[in-house]
Amino acid sequence: MPDWSTSPPEERDYARIRLTRCPVGGSVGGIITSEQLVGCPTHWATHRTTPCSAWIDRSTTPPTVHSCDLCHTGSPVRWHGYVSYLNEISGREFVLEVTALCAKAIEEAQHRHGTLRGLRFSAHRISKRPNARVEIDFAATSIDVRTLPHPVDVQAFMATLWNQSPANELQPVPAARPTEHKKHSPPAVNGSPHVKTLRETLLETRPCPK
Repeated sequence: MPDWSTSPPEERDYARIRLTRCPVGGSVGGIITSEQLVGCPTHWATHRTTPCSAWIDRSTTPPTVHSCDLCHTGSPVRWHGYVSYLNEISGREFVLEVTALCAKAIEEAQHRHGTLRGLRFSAHRISKRPNARVEIDFAATSIDVRTLPHPVDVQAFMATLWNQSPANELQPVPAARPTEHKKHSPPAVNGSPHVKTLRETLLETRPCPK
């Protein structure tokens, strides 16, 4: 028999929040609710961004990079950053995904203002190519940040999308047979810059804020 009830089930965590990227030929914008940018190395697999579960053993000299299964297949590693924001027109909350290049502008705004929370931003692609560079602008506002929604727990939100435990998405379990990732130098595609190797990406990436 059906499991009848007098009210609908509770929504899943983050059911009302959507992940978004800057669209081709369009723009995104709103008021940032995150206090800071967070990010991690990722792969593109099965038509979606998925986290890289590689890890670094810093007890060795030089530090040893232990790759994940996707690294072993030669899948390039790319760092992606995430911030939550409020769309002022719809009143909905989103999490914006950005590349490392775009993240540098966000990081500069964070250093300049001390926090991202309460800043208005607008991001657009410089051309109609799908992989065109994203430019992002910021402006201070007079908004009382106490009236904004609480920042989205971006790590937990992404863990939900990636079907991971929220406590572990940035602290992956070491591989059973750790092997140093081999260097890959794929040719440029449509003018895209060289994709850094796993070692280059992880050793240059600062630990993500908790």
